[in-house]
Parts: sequence; C-alpha cells; structure tokens
Amino acid sequence: MMITDSGTDLSTQAGGPPIPKRPMSTEQAVTHLLEQRDRYGFSYLQIYEGQMENFAPVVARLAGK
Repeated sequence: MMITDSGTDLSTQAGGPPIPKRPMSTEQAVTHLLEQRDRYGFSYLQIYEGQMENFAPVVARLAGK
C-alpha cells in the first residue's frame, strides 16, 4: 500500500522489496485494512520506512478500533 494523499513525493521513495504497491488514499487504506482484519483477522501490519510518515493518518484513524 502507498498512501497517496499525504503530500509526500512518492516518486522519490525507495526501500522495501520489489513488490507491487497499491496506491490509495488514507480513507481507502482505512477501509481496506478494516476489511482485511474482519476477513482474515489481521491486527498487525508492517510498513516500510518510506511510507511511515504517510501512514500516520491511517494509524490515527485506526487507533482504538
């Protein structure tokens, strides 16, 4: 996942394995992660360093859920 509504230039971000990235907004990421948790029981997600700052709003929205 790559959060695209953060204002961070995604074209310069590197790091992590060469896996497909799924660009989405914060709202889309929150919805996607809640659906994945309900479907598969995931409660832990690894985020690569290049996306940590972009994921801060997602974490804030999911806190306590």
